[in-house]
Parts: sequence; C-alpha cells; structure tokens
Amino acid sequence: MLSTTTDSEIWSAVRKAGEAATGDRIAAILNDRPLPPAGIITVAEAEKLWQAVLAECERLVPGQGACMRTAGAYGVDGRSCSAFLSRTNEDGTSTSWFIIVHHNPGNRPAARWHVQVHGPATDSHDEEWQRRLDGDRSRSLVCGHHWYTIGPGSSGGFGGHRFRFRNLATGEVTESRDMWHGGVIPPAWRERIPDTHEMLEGFHPAYTPA
Repeated sequence: MLSTTTDSEIWSAVRKAGEAATGDRIAAILNDRPLPPAGIITVAEAEKLWQAVLAECERLVPGQGACMRTAGAYGVDGRSCSAFLSRTNEDGTSTSWFIIVHHNPGNRPAARWHVQVHGPATDSHDEEWQRRLDGDRSRSLVCGHHWYTIGPGSSGGFGGHRFRFRNLATGEVTESRDMWHGGVIPPAWRERIPDTHEMLEGFHPAYTPA
C-alpha cells in the first residue's frame, strides 16, 4: 500500500489506472473473455475503514484471545474494507464472522459509514477430521475427545512428559514420552471418532478462552 493525498499526482495517476482496469474487466465479462489481472485501486478512507473493522472485531471478541484475524481486504470500488475473524472454542469447533465496513461519501453524514457482520457461523473443520478418519491411525489414539499421536520417541512432545494410556478394547497399556496433541474432536464428529483409550498418566492441554 502507498499512502498519499487525494490532490497529488500519484492519486490522479492511480485513479486513472484503476478506471482503465475496471473498463477492461467489464469488457471481458461482456465478451466472455478471460478477466485481466486485478487493477490498482484508490481508497480515500483506507485507515478509517481498517480501524472500523478492527473496532468491530474487538466488539465481537473483546481482547481477541484464541482468535485468528485475516489482514484487511479493500473493495475494488475503494469504499469498503473487510476481514475474517475466527475464534477457537473449547469443544473443538470454531466460531467465525465476516466483517465488512462500507463508506459512501454520497450519503448524508449519518449514513456514510455502514458496518455489516455475517455470522456467527460454527465450523467443525469437517475436511480436517475426515482426512484423519480416512488416514493412517496406527500411531494415533482418542481420549476424552482429544486426539493424540505418538511421536517417534525423540521429537519432544509435551516436553518429554510421560503419558500412559489403556486401550478400551484390548486393555493394552501404551506408554510414551513423545506424545503430541492433535486437537479436540468437535461434537459433530464424536460418534464417528469415539474414544479409543483412557488416560492413566498425563494431562490434557489447558484451554485458553477468548
């Protein structure tokens, strides 16, 4: 991004380039041709738009602990900014929102700024859990809806703390000082991925709430 004033030569040149790119894209759509590369856009209120997005993220999840937020994306018309916010939940799901702030200088002052929030939506990470369900589970186990994988013995999982698990089907006890945590299985997947072991020694990772 380049910051400049709206009366500068840079602003004028960039605006002309953006308008030309928009014309090329419209022509490509109308004539069923491949779209040209994205053009340069000008955003008169870039900082205010981004700060408004950040303020809405903070309102949705104060402090934003255990959260992931994307970088801001400005709209092609130069009058909007958006971001995706996702919060990790204790049950293995994520709650997500899509935030977009619009600025329309043609509206009356009280209606020039508009905030839209799409969500909340619950994400059970279906693709990831299906991949694990279909993959090699010979070194993995499930205990208390937590997914664990036994390391090769030298990768330092959990700082070398000793874990002992008992197989619920066979009673066999597994011990390792190289155990890795693979996350909490969301409720939607718990029937398909049930517990296979009980923990005799060790601990589940602590959850840090938002």
